Amino acid sequence: ASLAGMLFAAGTSPYAQPRNVIMGHIICTSIALGFDHTSNPLLPSAPGKLLPKWISSPLAVALGVLVSTKLGYIHPPASASA
Repeated sequence: ASLAGMLFAAGTSPYAQPRNVIMGHIICTSIALGFDHTSNPLLPSAPGKLLPKWISSPLAVALGVLVSTKLGYIHPPASASA
C-alpha cells in the first residue's frame, strides 16, 4: 500500500523512480533473506541459529537502509519490506 501511495501521489519523486523501486526491493529483500537464513533453525541448510530473531530483524532493516543508501537506490517502502 505504501508503494502504491508513493507512486501515485509523488510519482516525480526521486525515491519513486522505477530504478529505485526495483533495486531497492532487490537489495533489501536479499539482505532480509540472508539474515532470516542465519536466524531460522528450521531451514535444513541453515548454519544454525547464529543470531536471535530480535537482533537479526533490526539489523536487516538497518543494513538494508545502509546498503541501498550507499548504492544510491533509496526507496523507503523497500526498507519496510526487510
